[in-house]
Amino acid sequence: MKQPKLTMREKEVLKEYDELFTEMYSKIRESLESKTVDELKEIQNCFEKVGETNCAWTTYAVKDIVLPDLQWILEEKKMESEVEHDAML
Repeated sequence: MKQPKLTMREKEVLKEYDELFTEMYSKIRESLESKTVDELKEIQNCFEKVGETNCAWTTYAVKDIVLPDLQWILEEKKMESEVEHDAML
């Protein structure tokens, strides 16, 4: 289904929310990037248990934002530690 084109005014109205989301997303990324592999695994295990009825709605809403980035960062950190380990051998 083709989506309607947004007008300049509609884009202007939505810009505030784009900026707020960008700020939140940047903070989430910074937080995840500062964690160790073990901390990331713990966060991942917790988020994987999150469902519609067992947590705050905000936790449920942010799950789909956090998990993909967390998994990406976790893989990067694992590869970095393998490279460091191989370099020591």
